[in-house]
Amino acid sequence: LCTDGTGCKAQSRAACSRTAGYAAVFKCQDRYFFKTQPAQHHEALVDQALERAAAFTEAGADGFFIPGLTDPALIAKICKNTSLPVNVLMRGGLETIAQVADLGVARASYGPGPYLAALQDLATRFENLPS
Repeated sequence: LCTDGTGCKAQSRAACSRTAGYAAVFKCQDRYFFKTQPAQHHEALVDQALERAAAFTEAGADGFFIPGLTDPALIAKICKNTSLPVNVLMRGGLETIAQVADLGVARASYGPGPYLAALQDLATRFENLPS
C-alpha cells in the first residue's frame, strides 16, 4: 500500500490511534484539484483521485476531502465511486448544502471564507467610522 506514499500517513495515524484506543476520525485530503484551474479539471484527474481514495480507504481513512473541485458532475462521480464519505469546500459554483447533498456529498466545509468576509466587513465599518 505505501509504495508511493499515497496512504502512508493515514495508515500510520489510523493504526497508531486505534492501537492506543483513541477514538479519532481520519479524513484524507486530495489537494490535487488546487494544482490546476477549475476549467482544467477533467475525468483523468477524477480517476487519479479515486485511486487515492481507494488507497486511503485501505489505509483506514474515515473520509475523503476534495477541496478545489467544484464541477458538480465530477464531484458526483467521486461520490458514486468511493465508499468513503466525501467532503467538499464550498466555493465556485457550489452554492447550497442541498446542491452538494444531491451529488452525494456527506460534508460541506466553508474554509476561511466566512471568517475573511467578517474581517472585510469589520475593516469597511472601521474605515467608515466618523472622525
